[in-house]
Amino acid sequence: MTPSSSRLALCLLLPFALAAVPGGEAAASVARPPAPDAVRAREALAQYRNRAAAALALADGEDHAAADQALTAVIADPLLDALAPGDRYRLLSAAGLAALQAGDNVRARGIYRRAIAIDAAAPGEPDDWYRLAFAEQWSGEHEAAATHLVRMVEGWPEFVDNLDVQLVATLLHDLDDGSQARLDLLQALFDAGWTRGRIGASTDWQTLALMRLQRGEIDLARAAIARITDPDPLAKIASDRRFDAALAGQPPLPAVEDAALHMLERLREQAGREPRRLSLQSEVSYALLALGRNQEAIDLADALLARIAAASDGDPPFDDVGEQVWLANNRAIAMRRLGRTDEALGELVRASGLDENGETNVSQVLNLAQFQCSLGRPRDALATLARVGENMSDYGRMVRAAAQQCAALAVSDAAMAGQAMAYLRAHRDDARPIFLVGLVRANRMDEAAATLVALLDSEDGREDILLRLQDYREPAPLPGDAEAERHWQALVARADVQAAIARVGRVHHYDLWVDNWSM
Repeated sequence: MTPSSSRLALCLLLPFALAAVPGGEAAASVARPPAPDAVRAREALAQYRNRAAAALALADGEDHAAADQALTAVIADPLLDALAPGDRYRLLSAAGLAALQAGDNVRARGIYRRAIAIDAAAPGEPDDWYRLAFAEQWSGEHEAAATHLVRMVEGWPEFVDNLDVQLVATLLHDLDDGSQARLDLLQALFDAGWTRGRIGASTDWQTLALMRLQRGEIDLARAAIARITDPDPLAKIASDRRFDAALAGQPPLPAVEDAALHMLERLREQAGREPRRLSLQSEVSYALLALGRNQEAIDLADALLARIAAASDGDPPFDDVGEQVWLANNRAIAMRRLGRTDEALGELVRASGLDENGETNVSQVLNLAQFQCSLGRPRDALATLARVGENMSDYGRMVRAAAQQCAALAVSDAAMAGQAMAYLRAHRDDARPIFLVGLVRANRMDEAAATLVALLDSEDGREDILLRLQDYREPAPLPGDAEAERHWQALVARADVQAAIARVGRVHHYDLWVDNWSM
């Protein structure tokens, strides 16, 4: 959902309450004619109301640039203050949306702040708090964005599952891990019954439980844990000693394997209820891969991708057809596990050429390069990386550097490998597990051990590295990863690493699968 979706995709704009008033109409007959200044003021206000009504009419149309220009002029006029609070609010609300549609987030933020300042007199709309949160987030004001989103969620909890999942996920990521703003947002989402677009918010509740435990609030942590149903968050809780206080004296956690089965069933049911959401089918394919049901994942992708290919360009079978790149990605993973590596490679080549929601498909290009290096085809990997461009996230840049390092080491290009390792080191806070993999590939084992121990000892890095250390089923390493995999196993077996794991967590075996493109 985009910020231009009104009433969180349920309504548009309230009609402007003030009717247009002819500017030259004479006043009713009175005993004493009004003073000239009063007449001019009344006429000016009447003309202003006409301009305001016309600007709002433009806002209901398709010419967003004209609406933005007209509304900007109207709300800059001092006569705005002569209107009733509710009418001022509606004008500012429309102007804020017009600024967002013009791509001016900073200006939209200022306008929406003026609108919500009238909130006590005119209770406002959830859309405005929501759009203000968008504008704040895009402007880098993460705590302000969280505050406004909390206000929207608490005021209108019935709309919580209309929130844009990416906005919420990005905001939670950008907020400081232990901040009050992050805790307040998670708790507001929890209280409102947020489900992350109806796929389940177990990851969020695990984060909420940990934050409560860090504050000594065991009962609140237990309430959050009780709502966790998905396998990865359950595995994180079971592996991390920080959760032991909340688990003491409670019924055992659900088995992670059972949780994976139940998640598959739940996702299939939801996909049946929302047949135009391809993202739900993508989640089903992830669940099938976790259970090792590789042929089923291929069959699902085959059927869905065939429907997309057969549809006309103007009538796609899904509302989010760009999600097909991840179905193709998962199809390739399943083929690789079944030993069909040439087919997996061909599928990734095809997927890398598709758009991802109208944008260049950076993710599959990077995955293709990693897979080529894993197959022992480093020069192909470098050629693939050359077409990726610069439009990617900081995390994507770390993936690119890791793939460059893999290829450079394979072709014995020490300079390129050193440059890639230098990038990984300089930007390690963007993706510390990728930096760790880089150290392992470079056979810098003492530094890798120190990095791994530091991750285990850190409050924010522990849960992800502990999950990586769990004993899952994995495919045999491909030729380009075999040496790095031996280094990894030697790293984990070191006494200092084992002592660090025992100090903060534990390792369990799960009859589930993980798959990484690199190592």
